[in-house]
Amino acid sequence: MKKLFTLVLILTAYIASAQSVIYVNAVTGSDSNDGMTTASSKQSLSGTMGALSIAQDGDIVSIEGGAYAENAIIDKSITLIKTGASSASFSSITFSEGAQLLAPKPAPGAVTAPVVTVNTGSSVFDGANSVEDNGTVFVQAGTYNEELTLKHSFEITFIGSPTVRDIVLAGPGIRVVTTGKVFVSGSLQFNRPEGGFLVLSTSDVSVLSGALVFPGNANSYAMTTGAGMLTVPVNGNAIIPVGTSEVYAPVTISNASSGTMSASVRPAGNILSFNPNLSDYVNSHVRLEWTLNSENTINSANVRFDYTGMYEPSDWATVQNRLVGQNDGTSWSAGTNSVIGESFASASFTSFDGTFAVYSDYANGIAEASSFQGLSVYPNPFSDVVRINLVSKSNEVLSVQVLDLAGRIVAQQQSNVTIGENTLQLNAVSSLPSGSYLIRLNNGQESISLRTVKF
Repeated sequence: MKKLFTLVLILTAYIASAQSVIYVNAVTGSDSNDGMTTASSKQSLSGTMGALSIAQDGDIVSIEGGAYAENAIIDKSITLIKTGASSASFSSITFSEGAQLLAPKPAPGAVTAPVVTVNTGSSVFDGANSVEDNGTVFVQAGTYNEELTLKHSFEITFIGSPTVRDIVLAGPGIRVVTTGKVFVSGSLQFNRPEGGFLVLSTSDVSVLSGALVFPGNANSYAMTTGAGMLTVPVNGNAIIPVGTSEVYAPVTISNASSGTMSASVRPAGNILSFNPNLSDYVNSHVRLEWTLNSENTINSANVRFDYTGMYEPSDWATVQNRLVGQNDGTSWSAGTNSVIGESFASASFTSFDGTFAVYSDYANGIAEASSFQGLSVYPNPFSDVVRINLVSKSNEVLSVQVLDLAGRIVAQQQSNVTIGENTLQLNAVSSLPSGSYLIRLNNGQESISLRTVKF
């Protein structure tokens, strides 16, 4: 009797732990079906009667490729299998309730959406893997103890300063644009052979004390645009791998006390690089300008500014380069022990909070920057009104167009801007349906597009 009772318990435990397979097909399925066979597939993934309404953690959901006109909410940890030749595309995907996709994970691009939201405790890796090319991922506040591997180009917005264990650039030629602040607790890796760029627009990527930074090369670094900054821990020596779209311009700190250092770099021709504390002669020849901020007092450390790129002179020995110095908010002070090398300038300073510039007695070798600087869109996502911040190099009239993802113009206006900082307000977007949009700015000579999302 005891053996029979034990056998019953074992069978009961096995049955309780057995995986169910639930089938989904947007064309032939119906949410009134039980989803237990391909002939009785569900039509939707989520919703009150979709596949996830009956799935349990650990179950298998087999989804047929095709277009699913739904905002999918994945709130369980499942094994998701995509069948058929085409991808399974959704209007949006949201990971919540600690959800993650168990192995085998769908291949990148197999299950996608233009907008993906990752909530606390869910998988940020799955979110980045699910967003379509040039889509947007929103990462809510929380701690994500996993690797965020970046393999294709998209935008990622960090809300509420989340912490991610590792950020790894692993896609040749990709540009992942970040906004908001994110902390990195494990490692920030630019050294993968695939390369890729992390574009910090209005973003602060902050590597925490004890975490590692693996610098890359001219094929992989952090592009600092607008107010973007990269913050790394400093303990004796540190490399901050920053640059612009034309130039890899890392900053090397040596012989420094422990703490953190933030860095950004701007190209020549950027209106933000013109500093009234410098003479017109120096301003007209600025090649690059770095901004450094430290969270501790660094005494007599050495800083080295490098740059390599398509506009770098082939023979630095013939160019009289100079490290101008730093601006502590009141005056400029020249660096001491300036050394001009094959591809860098260095000096020792007693303070590292301020702006440093390298200039030449020759005309600028780095191309003029874009007419549109300091660009940001807020709030993003928005509900009724959206605003655009930009720094203009001239007084001019801009054409502002709002396009849907099919390329149709759904709103437009003309806006006057003046030299310096401007804020444009778009009111005609309040009646637009929820979804992703592009905002295109055109001044008759150049155009640029920004992505935004409406709730």
